[in-house]
Amino acid sequence: MKTGPDIILLVIDDQVVEVEAVDDTHFPEDGFSGWYCIATDPWHCKCGDFIAHHVTALHYIVVWPEKDHPYMLRVAAACSKHGRNPNIVEYEVAMGPAVSFYEFEAMGNIACIGKR
Repeated sequence: MKTGPDIILLVIDDQVVEVEAVDDTHFPEDGFSGWYCIATDPWHCKCGDFIAHHVTALHYIVVWPEKDHPYMLRVAAACSKHGRNPNIVEYEVAMGPAVSFYEFEAMGNIACIGKR
C-alpha cells in the first residue's frame, strides 16, 4: 500500500481506503473559528466508550479551512460511499476538541470514520 504526503489513509468500517491528498501549508493563527468539519451519523469508536458525530483523528474532530477544500470533499465522498451520511458544517468549539487537517497529516494521515 502506498503511503506518504500524497496519500491519506482512512479507516472506514475496518477497511483502509486510500485518498489522494492536496498539498497546502496554511495554518490558523487564531484557532479554528470559521473552519469546517464533516458531521456523520453517530458511531462508536472501537477503542472505548467514545461516541463520535464527526470525522475524527484520535478523537479530535478534523477541520479544514474551506467548506469546499478538495480533500474534505474526498473524505465526505468516502463517508457517503460507506453509509455514514456526511454533512459539511462549520466547526464550533462546543462540538469538541479539533485538529487541523494539516496537523492530522503530520500524525500519520489516518482518520477514523467509524463503524455502522
